[in-house]
Amino acid sequence: MKTSLFSTLANLLEYPGDDWHGRVELASHALNASETLEGAGFQGFLRAVEQVPKALLEEWYTQTFDLNPVCTLEIGYHLFGENYKRGLFLTKLGEAESTHGVPTEGQLPDYLPVVLRLLDAMPDGERILNWKQIWNLTELPEHLVVIGSGVTGAEFAGAFT
Repeated sequence: MKTSLFSTLANLLEYPGDDWHGRVELASHALNASETLEGAGFQGFLRAVEQVPKALLEEWYTQTFDLNPVCTLEIGYHLFGENYKRGLFLTKLGEAESTHGVPTEGQLPDYLPVVLRLLDAMPDGERILNWKQIWNLTELPEHLVVIGSGVTGAEFAGAFT
């Protein structure tokens, strides 16, 4: 069974429960089979966290993602803060997750692992476009989020504002 990069990252961003070391092993296998992250240092990260006791990983996770608002995994919070726009964002994400059969498992719809699984479940080219597909759009979307950096990300952000 082939695991996508989105699902692999989603599994690693979940709270480190009893299955943590199994998730790390699956991620290692998935990344070995993928050329996407070659040389990105992920294998070193995975080897390092394999050695860390689960209790310490749980403590680090809580300190990093639960107690530090700058690092929260709720992406709507980063985009909109706590206001009505985030509420609309949560509603739209929840609808998309429901449409594509993505379980939220008690999390808010903007929880990063859930959003990554949504990206994995969405057909390519429907809502997730690469740089080639975006230039071939026949009509402008009502909303657009550019995820990326550098010259290409800046070019798209400027082109669609």
